[in-house]
Amino acid sequence: MSRVWSELRRYPTAVAGLAIIGLLVAISIYTVIAIPYGEAIRLWRGGEGVWSENPRNARPIWFNLLPGVELPRTITVSSQRAPRRVEAVGGGVKQVTMSLAFDFPYRTFPTELAVFFDAAYAERAPHVVLTWQPPDGSEIRLGEFTAEPHGIYRISSDQRLRQTLGGAPEIVLFSAPAAPQHPLRGRYTLTITGFLFEESAHLDARLVVYGRAHGLAGTDDQRRDLMIALLWGTPVAMAFGLLAAVGSTVSTLVIAAIGVWYGGWVDGLIQRITEVNLIVPAVPILIMIGTLYSRSLWIILSVVILLSVFAGTKTYRALFLQVKESPYIEAARSYGAPRPIATVRHAHPLLRVP
Repeated sequence: MSRVWSELRRYPTAVAGLAIIGLLVAISIYTVIAIPYGEAIRLWRGGEGVWSENPRNARPIWFNLLPGVELPRTITVSSQRAPRRVEAVGGGVKQVTMSLAFDFPYRTFPTELAVFFDAAYAERAPHVVLTWQPPDGSEIRLGEFTAEPHGIYRISSDQRLRQTLGGAPEIVLFSAPAAPQHPLRGRYTLTITGFLFEESAHLDARLVVYGRAHGLAGTDDQRRDLMIALLWGTPVAMAFGLLAAVGSTVSTLVIAAIGVWYGGWVDGLIQRITEVNLIVPAVPILIMIGTLYSRSLWIILSVVILLSVFAGTKTYRALFLQVKESPYIEAARSYGAPRPIATVRHAHPLLRVP
């Protein structure tokens, strides 16, 4: 190992490559420990219910570090941290008023608006009224409806509100009166007035202003955080890269050495298989196996190794033809070394016996 390391130090690019591989290995170990495979699958297949508070097709947050780029980030305001006023209006009915205020300092409009409700009741669901207050002091009534347990009111998807406002709610509600093409920066407030018809009824809400930048890797059209796919892609890629490379290289090395050593029909058969393998389309075969047979990573990895075994036999064969005539090979044969030992141990430089 000391000899190998001393040789590697002569090549800075090789050291840099080993550093990158080491970083990928560290990321792979962290991913397997922090996000177990079952949890990653559950999150990835969870659908919009798991990622409901993430924006769609968002850019990574580091995009804002680029010059001239200022993408709004997602803003979440919870009623549990907002002012709440409870009043009795008679007949056992309580009026709950919650003011969800937030600052919007961006020069680009958000992508969506939604309100998530957490209502608890026995028989009669709470009735809520939503009022929007932009920084200019005006008031816009968004609508009223019944709040279901774990219900979601997507303001941007309300077609009646869209017709009333004359445009997309996420645009109109943030537009500056003097310049509708630009958002009005300042403090916005969503006032939620809820009517509770039972003594034990309870109502909470969260306002989500979806931004255009989210997470280190962004999101897809199903709101999934792409960082999970990238993190779990690292150990899978490392397994494919290392196992396939090591397995195919060692197998190719041994097969080429056997063909050179024995020669004759053995070498001829290996070369014919190699020539056939050179024209076999590997990627379409892998796609066909994954589509028609199995998507198991181990099966696909085995096929990758199998298709790569004979890819470099001609290169190794040319090297072994020179090594076969070397004096130390002749010396090994004269001392009675068995053919497999002479082929593997004495022919390979790293295993060569002085």
